[in-house]
Amino acid sequence: MTLLGFSSERSSAVGLAGILMLGLSAAGCGGAEQQSDPVKPAPATSAAAAEARCDEGAAPPSAQDGAEFVDSAPLLAWHDAAFKAAFATAKNGLIGLENVRGWTMMHLAVHDALNGIRPVYAQYAFTGCQPDAHPTAAVAQAAHDVLVEVYPTLRESFDAELDRTLSAIPDGKGKKGGIALGKAAAAAVVAARENDGMLADAKYEPKAPKPGQYQLVPPLAFVYRPTFGDSRPFALKAGDQIKAPPPPALDSPEYAKAYNEVKAFGAKKSKARSADQTSYAAWWFEFAEVGWNRAAGIIARERKLDLYPAARMFALLNMGLSDATVTIWNAKSHYDTWRPVTAIHAAAKDGNHATAPDRRWESLMVCPPIQEYPSAHAIQSSTSAEILAAVLGSDDVAFSMESVTAPPNSKVRSFTKLSDAARQAADSRVMAGIHFRFATDVGLAMGKEVAAAIVSTQLTPRRSP
Repeated sequence: MTLLGFSSERSSAVGLAGILMLGLSAAGCGGAEQQSDPVKPAPATSAAAAEARCDEGAAPPSAQDGAEFVDSAPLLAWHDAAFKAAFATAKNGLIGLENVRGWTMMHLAVHDALNGIRPVYAQYAFTGCQPDAHPTAAVAQAAHDVLVEVYPTLRESFDAELDRTLSAIPDGKGKKGGIALGKAAAAAVVAARENDGMLADAKYEPKAPKPGQYQLVPPLAFVYRPTFGDSRPFALKAGDQIKAPPPPALDSPEYAKAYNEVKAFGAKKSKARSADQTSYAAWWFEFAEVGWNRAAGIIARERKLDLYPAARMFALLNMGLSDATVTIWNAKSHYDTWRPVTAIHAAAKDGNHATAPDRRWESLMVCPPIQEYPSAHAIQSSTSAEILAAVLGSDDVAFSMESVTAPPNSKVRSFTKLSDAARQAADSRVMAGIHFRFATDVGLAMGKEVAAAIVSTQLTPRRSP
């Protein structure tokens, strides 16, 4: 789940949570309509460029095409710049939903620009062509222009990074074309996301207390962006395209089983939870979009991914994270169910004889300010793992990384499978005392559906290698 952009009246509560969290077309390219001021196709200057025409698919570039076509270092540098910008602009130490939206836009602009040079994959918003453009110049300009739009207060640092990148490219037609291509791709993506509703905010009106009904949970006694589930996804048709089944009835055995599990394992002073479970409850408490983008960066570097597949991977990953969040916010708003702490305090009224109340019960971690069902961390992690596995061709992808919310004595965790990481991320929410098991199970299942819908329809290969 994500916590973001809180207003001043919420600063004291958010500050407490922040301390806890951080301390623990144009022509061709398969295009449709022509964008405004499109980049026009330029004459090819080599046999390789002539083969990579924008009106037909092309094979991924190889080292024979030039280092600039395969070196993903410039892309990773801008990925890192976007990551740092999110932390630099965080309010009360909290990363917000506007960041994953911005990261998605940036990676889509980079992806579209690259595929306007060599049309390996279908584009998202920009369909112009410039076969002679320099890939590094296109990547840098596209990333720069989107990030300036998303983080206007950091323009100076983005300008400096752009100047550093472009200064290393010889002046000429390729550099000029790359700059123009990057600008056009960024403008197209920004225009495509205008008025998408993702930056809108609204006030949640608490309902009268009754069994199962969500109630505000201190210290974050508000609902964050309650209408985010109504915003326009990047790839899905709407936030309710992939629906969650209803949660178990309060008087059911399924509910009692999940209730008693989180009550035992998620308590602040739980004797049932192991030391490792306590550790990963904190480790995974950071924002899922941060953790999975960090993991993708590590994987891209360790596997030395080429530029084109790396650009596609980041674009798909962030589309998945964005759309998974819209999907889960929509479901949370629809079911509007209580968090475990509320349920455990009020269990005497839930009509289930197998759920004993405890009005002094506290969760291990601070409860996020959004409804309980289903789990955002679970759907975001499942979506991410499925997309990365699809792009990389296997779930057997090992990686190790740190988390900003990790306990001091266990900063690094290692995984051999992407799906293992996703399942642990989901389980961490039960161990943290903030989700019922049925919410994480449904989130994991929904994540697979979100990933499948995105990978099968977005940025697909234009020609088999």
